[in-house]
Amino acid sequence: LIAIAAAIVLATKEVIMSILGGVLRTTTQRYKVGDRIEIKDFKGDVVDITWLSTMLMELNPTPGVHMYTGKVIFVPNSLILTETLRVHHSTSSYTVHTFSIPVQAKKNAAHEQRKLQAICMHFCAPYPADAEKHYQNIQDHTAIDMPSTVPKTLIHSDSKGAWWLSSRIVAPLKMLQSMEQEIISTFLQNEQMEENEQNVPPALDSIEES
Repeated sequence: LIAIAAAIVLATKEVIMSILGGVLRTTTQRYKVGDRIEIKDFKGDVVDITWLSTMLMELNPTPGVHMYTGKVIFVPNSLILTETLRVHHSTSSYTVHTFSIPVQAKKNAAHEQRKLQAICMHFCAPYPADAEKHYQNIQDHTAIDMPSTVPKTLIHSDSKGAWWLSSRIVAPLKMLQSMEQEIISTFLQNEQMEENEQNVPPALDSIEES
């Protein structure tokens, strides 16, 4: 009887863990339908939850890319017990996003930092006041110090000695991908114009002056 019981436990281990994971999720409300989660190698928006698994509309796993792959994946709830879970709640209007851009070897990294910072400030200008209210509300309820809503750009090097620019912005969750692409496109367009020995576009001049 003991051997049979042990065999049953081993055979149903994953099912039992999935049920326990489902119970944990339900009691703690760690995420719900509509939230965006990352767990193990899976990332996506939650579209359905059962006691045994969570169904996700899969997002591209490449860091910084927020595009749907067109696939639906079923993640066992047992992973909630064993893996790190990252959650972007659908009720959170704003979120912090970081992306990096390499600096060409012939370019002055400090100048490129100021230029990228100005572009980030320009595209994020409509949001800081609203984001500040949103984060202040979260801080009042959780007593957690929230990050600054002002964009910040830093210079750092990699193991090969190349310089990189990393920008941190606060933006609406659903607009992260489009805002990042607009910022990078503006930065690269200005790079190309400088390489062609043309003047900085008036739009960028006004951004840097502001």
